[in-house]
Amino acid sequence: MVWVLSIGPDQLFKWLESAGSRQHHLFAWPAFALIVGLAVWRASAVRFAAQAPGTRYLAVTAAAVVLVLVAGYWGGEMLLAS
Repeated sequence: MVWVLSIGPDQLFKWLESAGSRQHHLFAWPAFALIVGLAVWRASAVRFAAQAPGTRYLAVTAAAVVLVLVAGYWGGEMLLAS
């Protein structure tokens, strides 16, 4: 089954310009970048794969978790506002 996005360009730009969307994406994209970076970091550190992750890795993971939580909060605010 093919899903079609039925939002017109004017509606899409209006949604993207909203304050909630800006706040959401302010945290969502850095969280996404951190998660991808963590995956690359873990995959490239082959000799460390069997060991427990280091303090820096866990700190970056905690930062990504906080960004995901804040992005989720703002995403919920967007849904409640609409």
